[in-house]
Amino acid sequence: MSIRFPCTECSQLLSIREEKIGREVRCPKCRHTLTVPTAEAAALALAERTSQKQAARQADPALEDFVVYDRESSDQDVPWELSPTSVRQADEIDRDRVSIPRSLIYIHGGLLAGVALVSFLLGLLLGGIAGSSSGDAVASKDRTPVTIRGQLHWENANGVQSPDDFAVIVALPRGVDLGGHKLATDALSPDRPQPDADHAALQRISSLGGAYQRADERGQFALSLPPGQYHVLLVSHNLRRSGSNIDARDLASLGDYFAEASTLIGPFVYRWSIVDLPRQPLDWSFVAAQ
Repeated sequence: MSIRFPCTECSQLLSIREEKIGREVRCPKCRHTLTVPTAEAAALALAERTSQKQAARQADPALEDFVVYDRESSDQDVPWELSPTSVRQADEIDRDRVSIPRSLIYIHGGLLAGVALVSFLLGLLLGGIAGSSSGDAVASKDRTPVTIRGQLHWENANGVQSPDDFAVIVALPRGVDLGGHKLATDALSPDRPQPDADHAALQRISSLGGAYQRADERGQFALSLPPGQYHVLLVSHNLRRSGSNIDARDLASLGDYFAEASTLIGPFVYRWSIVDLPRQPLDWSFVAAQ
């Protein structure tokens, strides 16, 4: 049989077995040391505490507290943890209070942590799937144009380098849809005069999200393009190929974009490649061996 009484320091309700009357114990809430009272003294203290609680509950009905019950077969330093045995003893439990085992709190906490972890992993997975589904023509979600600078040189048979002035630079988004109409090349080759900015071919390249430019006297150029993957064509203005033919694979690939790729390149050394801008540089040196 147990007696119930409040802690004299913090008013926490305690339930202690009768054989501990007269022994000193510590309140598990405030750690205050107190002596277990007799049944009569405990009843008076409990009645006083109940009266105080009823007054507080009338002021705010939502006020409740937890009851910590004694573990029946323990003489440990803190002997008032809720045990399955004490829960089954209906005559020892204050039904006006909420009493739950600590193990249940730990289980609920573990479940909440597990749900949070699973949600986090699902978010990463779904984010990766969404990112991988973007088209090849766009390598970045940020479509704000950035300035991409480069410089072109050409090298003669003696290994002497010079700026490749007026070399041609064309950049087209990878996978761009031309709508069945390939780009005209009559004014784009390096042996033709620089076309005006409002030239139809340049306007078409710009409308497709690409850029056309000629290098300056120092072989330098600057393109304004959104980040992404591009087909980039560089055509030297000063160095000619040793052979007259263009690589068949390059010619076939260029033919997907240009109406007359051989006219655009002419007899000059060129480079046709896929470049991830702005992460990859556009500096290039054309050498005579080409």
